[in-house]
Amino acid sequence: MEPMDLTLRLQRHSGLTQNERYLRDYILRYPGQIARMNARELARASFTSPSAVIRFCQKFGCRGWKDFKAELFRAAAPARGEALPDADFPFTADTPPAQVIDAVLRVEQESLARVRQALRAAKAHGAPVVAVTARPGSAAGMQADCLLPLPPMESNDAKISTFASALAEKAVLDVLLARLFQQDYARNVSFVRADAERLEEVRLL
Repeated sequence: MEPMDLTLRLQRHSGLTQNERYLRDYILRYPGQIARMNARELARASFTSPSAVIRFCQKFGCRGWKDFKAELFRAAAPARGEALPDADFPFTADTPPAQVIDAVLRVEQESLARVRQALRAAKAHGAPVVAVTARPGSAAGMQADCLLPLPPMESNDAKISTFASALAEKAVLDVLLARLFQQDYARNVSFVRADAERLEEVRLL
């Protein structure tokens, strides 16, 4: 079987469970990353489980994840996607400007894709999803059980920066943190103080 055959089977298979669809979508979206992953890493990245990965591979006629990858990338075909830039250092002092732009945008797109995947996984496992957004019709807003709307003061595209929305988002999250902190105030204060003492001890070493 040629690598493209398995890719087409992944794209066209209609009898997949929800977890299997998460795996399928991740594999098709990030071939460069999955080429370097083991089954446990793939399970963590796709919000599934190692056993779900193995069952998924067996559904496509492979004994396990290694066999599945070998089938997918047979004939030493290069992965269709390039490796994701390092999120901590996506460029160097010598990186050309065009590549800096590409690296930063790819890191941001990957981050948003993982957020969307986490939201889907949370919903699938029955966890309530809270969205803090100025756009209720966005992917996050549509999947939320509780929507905390921000004032829609900014344009989607024509703006210098996210001056208003970034500040509003921080304010909402700060208030949420404060209210959660109050739920077990004494214990949380004790933890914060103990953590500060541990950090001070480390500084003195």
